[in-house]
Amino acid sequence: MTQSSNNTSQQNTRNIIIIIVVFLIVSVGFFFYIGNSIDEEIQANKDNTLALPQSVKRVITNRDIDKIEEQVSTNQTVNFNKYVYLREGTNTSESGEKFYYEFDTQMNEKLNTLQNVSVSDIDGIILYRLHTETIGYYETDDMLSNIVSTIGGGEKDKENTSSKKAMKLCVILSYVSVPDGIVLKADSIWGTEPPSRIKNTDNAGIGSLPDDDEIIKTIHNTIK
Repeated sequence: MTQSSNNTSQQNTRNIIIIIVVFLIVSVGFFFYIGNSIDEEIQANKDNTLALPQSVKRVITNRDIDKIEEQVSTNQTVNFNKYVYLREGTNTSESGEKFYYEFDTQMNEKLNTLQNVSVSDIDGIILYRLHTETIGYYETDDMLSNIVSTIGGGEKDKENTSSKKAMKLCVILSYVSVPDGIVLKADSIWGTEPPSRIKNTDNAGIGSLPDDDEIIKTIHNTIK
């Protein structure tokens, strides 16, 4: 009886060890796959940025590109025939040419514009830029030592208000005419509200970004 119990215990131990080993192998493989996928996406974005025609590069190598984006005098109709979607982010070519926006391979696949990456007659660029706005500060709550209470409307130096910000995220899409180098229109897509309560260990409360489907819907509604 004792021998049988020992055998059963040893078998259970071996089974647990096998399960742990399998789990570790799967976990390592998963994280390797994720890391490799991220590296591939970064490289694809860089390669596609370098493949853009010179007419587009002239826009995204402009140090004053932010000023161009701010010069939206009127909301004009956007009639792009061929366009690409670029995300804010620096990239440098082998020759030292610095780009202030880069090709977003994943989003261009979703927009079915990936084939436009190297065509010479691109007439439009969509520039993605992230904006954050502070809409308030969190008020401290002595009754809940691990919680900062609902967002207050007062100044941050007010006695009952912390310096922890409540922030909303906004995606700004600027539609740039390549031949003219001007912004025809800009769309602002706001994310969700920040949480009403955060822990004292949190540095801030931030709402989530609008998802890709919402961005794509907005683009399709804007480009005629």
